[in-house]
Amino acid sequence: MSGIYNSLEERLSYAQEKSLAYPEFLELLLEDEYNNRRDNSYKKRFSKAKLPAYKTFEDFEHALFSEEWKKEWQYKSGLMGDVAVMGFPKATELATEGKYV
Repeated sequence: MSGIYNSLEERLSYAQEKSLAYPEFLELLLEDEYNNRRDNSYKKRFSKAKLPAYKTFEDFEHALFSEEWKKEWQYKSGLMGDVAVMGFPKATELATEGKYV
């Protein structure tokens, strides 16, 4: 019950300030405990996953992707779209485009 323990004094002063009833005060404490457990669960799962690095979208380097790479990606995503709707490309079409999957 560390979530309640960590926020008890702050919540108590808030409850006195706002003249909260006991059920409302209890609801705040239980919400803090729930949030604490959810956060701890996420942290545990993240550490157990042993991912090689923590990346955010802000860290992503957009300049790394050349126009050639973008064209290749669009081609491959187009192929996957064709496969998804059962529109398989013919081998001759791939060969004439110089693409081998």
